[in-house]
Amino acid sequence: MVGKSRGSHLEPSEELIDGLDLYEAAIVRLINQLTTEHNWSTVRIADHLTALGVSPAYVRDGRQILRGKRKQATAAMASTARGASTA
Repeated sequence: MVGKSRGSHLEPSEELIDGLDLYEAAIVRLINQLTTEHNWSTVRIADHLTALGVSPAYVRDGRQILRGKRKQATAAMASTARGASTA
């Protein structure tokens, strides 16, 4: 985020994603386009990005997510719409 004032904004990185020929900023623009111009759902966009080989930043960075009181790796963990784990 740039600045801490009310007019602050996010600036997507213009760096190539490792293993892909895509920039983070290009992916952000693609998500925006699919949402606004094509009215795609978040699930459809996520499926499309997965098919392109784009993984979330926390997966690429090897970070874990907080689930309850413990941090867990995200590998092989799917969740339902209500958040219950299916792994």
